[in-house]
Amino acid sequence: MSSYARKPGQMRSNQGEGTTLKIADRLDVFLTPKVIFQLLGYATLMLACFFLLLYGMNLRSRFYYNALNYSFFFWLFAWAGTVGVGLLLLRKWALLLLLAWYCFLRRSLCGPD
Repeated sequence: MSSYARKPGQMRSNQGEGTTLKIADRLDVFLTPKVIFQLLGYATLMLACFFLLLYGMNLRSRFYYNALNYSFFFWLFAWAGTVGVGLLLLRKWALLLLLAWYCFLRRSLCGPD
């Protein structure tokens, strides 16, 4: 068998003959805290875009159909946008804002302890 044969779970590298990289070694780059927080920041920014879309649709329905006022979507958009930008810039206050939302929900839905 030639030296170019690959073993299962390994990939050939372009750097030299016989150099192999395991897939798990390449995935370790994505498990750093910086990358995880940046991915969370992008997800939060997508959530902010969704809240802005909902607010715009509600604003339109209020003008045309005299519908209910769901202006809290704007405040949710402002919160998610602030947290998303903060997580992308790796700021500590963004993590506090992210956790403050869950504390607020627990306090408002479950009542005082």
